[in-house]
Amino acid sequence: MDDRYVLHTYQLDVSNHEEVIKFFVYVEAEQADVDGLVNNAGIYLAKNILDYQVDEIDKVLDINVKGYIYLSQMFGKKLFQSQRKGSYR
Repeated sequence: MDDRYVLHTYQLDVSNHEEVIKFFVYVEAEQADVDGLVNNAGIYLAKNILDYQVDEIDKVLDINVKGYIYLSQMFGKKLFQSQRKGSYR
């Protein structure tokens, strides 16, 4: 099997910066040649936005915005440090 097309998964809370850092430590140790990131975490509370409570707004923003930024930032730093080309979505 061609290792370039193997999918690896890892579960983490993308809204938790420390977990994202630990994830990239793992990536560097176990999959240092990774050159792609699919930024696909997000939540939808399935209710009218007018009914969102403050804590629910915070949760949506933490996961949908902060998580995206944390992962993109860490992945970008990894690519720049290794001087490799990559792709993220």
